[in-house]
Amino acid sequence: MSVDLSQFIPGFLEESDEGLQVMETSLLALAPGDNETINEVFRAAHSIKGGAGTFGFTGVAEFTHEAETLLDAMRNGSVEVTSARTQLLLQSVDIIRDLLDRAAGGDNALPPEAQALASALAQAQTDSSPAASDSGDEPSAQTKEPSVQDTAPSATQADDLNTGSAIWQISFKADPSLLATGNDPLFLFQALADLGPLRVQVLQDTLPALSELDPEQLYLQWQLQLDADCSEADIREVFEWVEDDIELEVSRGGADDLSSATDTAQGWQIRLHPSEDLLHTGNDPLLLFASLADLGRLDVQAHFERLPDLALLDPSALYLDWSLTLYSECDEAAIREVFEWVEDEVELEIQPLTPAAPEPEEETIEAVPETAAEPSAAEPSPAPQAAPAPRPAATAKAKPAARESSIRVDTGKVDSLVDRVGELVITQAMLLEVSQALEELEHPALEELQKGLLQLERNTRELQEDVMRIRMLPISFVFNRFPRLVHDVSQQLGKQVELHLEGEHTELDKTVLEKIGDPLVHLVRNGLDHGLEGPEERQAAGKSATGHLWLTAFQQGGSILIEIRDDGRGLNRDRIRSKAIERGLIDAQAQLSDQEVDELIFLPGFSTAEQVSDLSGRGVGMDVVRRNIESLGGSIELLSNPGVGSCFTIRLPLTLAIMDGQLVRLDQDPYVIPLISIVETLQATQAMLVSLAGNRCLLHFRDEYLPLLRLTSAFGLAQEQPLQPGCIVVVVESGGQKAGLVVDELMGQQQTVIKSLEQNYRRVQGLSGATILGDGSVALILDIAGLISRNVDADTALIARQKNEQQEAQA
Repeated sequence: MSVDLSQFIPGFLEESDEGLQVMETSLLALAPGDNETINEVFRAAHSIKGGAGTFGFTGVAEFTHEAETLLDAMRNGSVEVTSARTQLLLQSVDIIRDLLDRAAGGDNALPPEAQALASALAQAQTDSSPAASDSGDEPSAQTKEPSVQDTAPSATQADDLNTGSAIWQISFKADPSLLATGNDPLFLFQALADLGPLRVQVLQDTLPALSELDPEQLYLQWQLQLDADCSEADIREVFEWVEDDIELEVSRGGADDLSSATDTAQGWQIRLHPSEDLLHTGNDPLLLFASLADLGRLDVQAHFERLPDLALLDPSALYLDWSLTLYSECDEAAIREVFEWVEDEVELEIQPLTPAAPEPEEETIEAVPETAAEPSAAEPSPAPQAAPAPRPAATAKAKPAARESSIRVDTGKVDSLVDRVGELVITQAMLLEVSQALEELEHPALEELQKGLLQLERNTRELQEDVMRIRMLPISFVFNRFPRLVHDVSQQLGKQVELHLEGEHTELDKTVLEKIGDPLVHLVRNGLDHGLEGPEERQAAGKSATGHLWLTAFQQGGSILIEIRDDGRGLNRDRIRSKAIERGLIDAQAQLSDQEVDELIFLPGFSTAEQVSDLSGRGVGMDVVRRNIESLGGSIELLSNPGVGSCFTIRLPLTLAIMDGQLVRLDQDPYVIPLISIVETLQATQAMLVSLAGNRCLLHFRDEYLPLLRLTSAFGLAQEQPLQPGCIVVVVESGGQKAGLVVDELMGQQQTVIKSLEQNYRRVQGLSGATILGDGSVALILDIAGLISRNVDADTALIARQKNEQQEAQA
């Protein structure tokens, strides 16, 4: 059966992106002597290199190999950990990310910048490179064999470097949850077999009774004997991906057999040839071996002759055969009883063991050919891999018992599930309305029907909340990019900056999370460039030379708040005002409050930068930030204190799929106003209504004059009429602007399942979507930002004129 490996590439790219994030975060925190962090970075690079080789991404594999070699030299002490080498590795992360994008598009060549950095990495692998040392100390001539420093080796380094063959005794005990992490001992044994002849003895001391056996747990242990001229570090490197899930003992031993006393004892030779579909039936050869081990000591030898070429390999099929040696006085019937559950799926040959038992070197697991570097069917994994699947380095320290299992699900499937649950919510609401309409019938079963519907309502709401939580991700997925950004930009600007991340575990809808990244980048870069001063300026102002930038997220009601705060110079309002006048954005005679001056930075084309740079000065940024945030149904506020600092506060909805809304009536039709946009609802008095030319009015609200928008006439539902006292006004806010929406009736609040107008009809200005009510009717959802920008700009100019006249009269 042929398998298309390209189907696994998206999963590999996603895992590689996580690995690169781990590398970047760890490198920024790396300090000399921190071997644990170096190992974490090394494991991430090693995983990317291995996966790249699997999919034929030769450029990625070659370049990552150079970075991995430098990391290996740093962790075994051959070279020092310096800021110059760390900077090279940080640059490598960017190159690897670019190479992965190129490889996904079919380009495996190394561009010139990658070749240059690869040469720099190779040069930095010795102390003789001037660029590799910060202090300029004399280079050290010492070089070491790369080694894994997981635990202190039991043999001396000189012994490890011997070139002669040696017998290694390996005791391997796995945590019961090993299989749940996507790892399989068979892959470990295959990797060991690459080093030399291997004998495997299965131990079943911890195997529970059948009634207590959990088929997803691993109860077996192994005693291994490896005849190889490798070092102990080479052996431990095979197990480094699962080091937190196993107990491993490695020692040099004599050439004796694992249990030589039983080599000539009575026993059986078993040849096992399973069907390729054995795993599909829910059976696992390891469980069969465990049952055999109950009868006596068992030696296992795997054969790989059936492995196809890589292009034809099916990762869910089983291509292995086994030769088993069972030292036991049992009869043949007892052996066949072990296999009776799979007798239709295997070919079994059983022969008595002759006194001249095979020599240990004949009972070996043969080295895996290159085409078998991918997973055989011993493990039905979602993607081919040459070694046990590594866990993300960020969770490598977690205890196995506390680790939660997870699966990768395409977001399209999650979105489809959300839609289905939304339909269920609508159906439940419809049934509840029907039951209320039937109350007049006084049917004896009506009460039971209503009880059932109320229970359905509770269950539906809980299901809805559970499904929505599937879409929720911690905001750390966005925050994690900023340590590197702050590190690079502060170095470019010559500033000392300390970044503080708070509330990284706050969860946000995946769709919102994906779209908020760019606005946050703009705000952080703006704070670094404009907000924070240089070291000399800060010290002259009585501050510490190091500036501080806070990125904080927390939940408040049904919204998520994100604060970007600094302890810099704050906004220079005089400069902002003069720039706005210079660019014709405001009138020179305009009287603006401090808050209104601060809001000018969000105007299109506004910038106070004296010269254009790659960081700022083009007049594109803050207006885009506000527009992108408002497109998510959110808002942004700014507070600044000169000489103390500035704080941008972003308010976002938890999700874009479901929202809380205020249901209103316009003429005969229901509409929904997002609750997050509503400031207040009121009945307008005569004193509140300020007439303008024609039938237009302003609303005098809390010492402010707000534009009034009659929605019935704006949507063409009715002819415009003069406003009368007692009309219902909903005060809304978006982008720092407030307005009053005149409606005919307030109908109550409810959660609404948002349906896209663009996907089901077309884009309509002033409307952001639609929802289906319990009675089956459709209610349109108002786009507050669009309504304000489209309908109240002219009124805003009149308000400014009225405000200036009022201030002049008071003067």
